[in-house]
Amino acid sequence: MAAFKWTIERDHYLKEQWPEKRAVDIADDLDVSKHVIMRRVRKLDLPKKPPQRVLKHHYHWSTSMDEFLKDNYQKQSNQELSTHLNVSIQAVMRRKKKLDLLRNKTLRTHFKWEKDDISRLITLFNARQPISDIAKTIEISEPAVKRKLKSLGLSRQAQRIEMM
Repeated sequence: MAAFKWTIERDHYLKEQWPEKRAVDIADDLDVSKHVIMRRVRKLDLPKKPPQRVLKHHYHWSTSMDEFLKDNYQKQSNQELSTHLNVSIQAVMRRKKKLDLLRNKTLRTHFKWEKDDISRLITLFNARQPISDIAKTIEISEPAVKRKLKSLGLSRQAQRIEMM
């Protein structure tokens, strides 16, 4: 990927547009990433935007947009949803979170392990239950089960050696 070359004209455009436009919009205009714009803003020592100019929620979500999201978040990717709704992928992700629209509500990947959860995990593991069954029983993802087993020093290979 070729480095973006800053010219006097591009610097002038950035300085002129910075107070009025969002960084992401300037990046679109110059066909670069937002990060390139932010690095240049720091290098040029342009002032931070005042809090009243920062657009916290740029998108105004209508009821019909929310309904479309609720009806389709399980069937379509974030990219497809953002294209249909004409918003950014990040906006879709933030809105889904706000509306509590999670794709895998039953399979938690960030799980706070309680003592009884750990003892149940060890019991199921020692009973030679498959990882997939353990995950379904505890209602967490398979990777979370594997991570916890590894942190406890438990492995199927060690079990096989014990049996010999």
